[in-house]
Amino acid sequence: MVTLRQHPANWTHVRLHLLCPRSVPKMVPMDATPADPPRLNEDETTPEEQAMDAAMGTVLKLLRIEKKLTLDQLAAEVGMNRKTIMRIESGERSIRMAQLYRLCIALGVMPSDVTEAAEKKVGIE
Repeated sequence: MVTLRQHPANWTHVRLHLLCPRSVPKMVPMDATPADPPRLNEDETTPEEQAMDAAMGTVLKLLRIEKKLTLDQLAAEVGMNRKTIMRIESGERSIRMAQLYRLCIALGVMPSDVTEAAEKKVGIE
């Protein structure tokens, strides 16, 4: 049998009557679980993610310069807005996988090579 009662501090008092003669009282918060990580809004990023975004952008910019492509040329080749590429290269914007794939094709590299180079810049081994 399970008995639920409202406790003053917004806790639910749960008493489980097991098959054994003892009952097991347990205090459980109503709206939280202990393993819940802090939640970020969709637009928020952690410092580690920001560092990785900046590193990915730097690697992509170096590859673009190495290929002697302007922002306009690269944008036309991959079908993206010039300003979007500029924001990705500066680390202001996170890159989506589809964008990374298109940019890598245009730059002649594998996406895994870009992410590995960015991880080295950030210090992830």
